[in-house]
Amino acid sequence: MNNKNTATFFRDKDRYLEAEKIIQSVCYTCLFETSAVRGKSRVGGVALVRQIIMYLLRMNTRLTLGEIGALLGNRTPATVSYGIQKIVDTTKQGSFLRRFIDSLNDELQEQDIQQNTSPQPQYPAGSQSCHIPCTSSQQLR
Repeated sequence: MNNKNTATFFRDKDRYLEAEKIIQSVCYTCLFETSAVRGKSRVGGVALVRQIIMYLLRMNTRLTLGEIGALLGNRTPATVSYGIQKIVDTTKQGSFLRRFIDSLNDELQEQDIQQNTSPQPQYPAGSQSCHIPCTSSQQLR
C-alpha cells in the first residue's frame, strides 16, 4: 500500500500525520530511509528500527495493529504485535535500548510541544544518530 492509499485507509488524518511524524523522526535519528522500514528486509538493523517504530506508534497513537502494519509495508497485525512484544521484552531489563527508546519518546514529545508553540524544523539541528549496530545497505551514510 503506497502512502496515498495508506492515508485514505485512516479515518482520522491527524492520526496518520502523527504516525508519519514518528516514522520519519525515528528513521532520521537512526539514519535509515523510510522506504527501508517499509520494505521487506529482515536484516537486523532494519528489523530493529521497524520494531521500535511499531512500539512508539502503539504507545503514542491510537492506531490499531492493522493500521500500524499498513504504515510499515502491509505487515499483519500478528507481525506488529510480535515486534512490539519483542521491544517490551528487551527493554524490561533496563537495557541501552530502553534508554534509547525513552530518549526518542522525549524527543517526539518535545517536537510536539515546539510545533504547538512556534514553527520549528521537523528535525532539530544537531540531532544525534542512534548507536544501534546496523548492517543494512539501506542505512544512510
